[in-house]
Amino acid sequence: MKLYHLSPAGEEILKNGFTDSDGFFMNNTLFAGVWFSDSPVDISSMSGGETQLMIEVPEEVVSEFELGEGGKPCREFLVPAEVVKEYEAPTIL
Repeated sequence: MKLYHLSPAGEEILKNGFTDSDGFFMNNTLFAGVWFSDSPVDISSMSGGETQLMIEVPEEVVSEFELGEGGKPCREFLVPAEVVKEYEAPTIL
């Protein structure tokens, strides 16, 4: 499954790999991981400096990390960095 990640630290991610971020997403529960979507993010409306990365990870590996918010145009995942580091390095789109 192709997963997409938008970051101002694209070159650093290519060099050192993904790192977990944490925060309160969706509710009062603290989550940690790397945010991905199953389709590219439209960066035309974003501020400059953002790099779009793509990585391929089997769907059965990331399905347990799907956020499951309905009504969005794409599927979203919060995957631990240690999981995605087991696969080939991301590429810049």
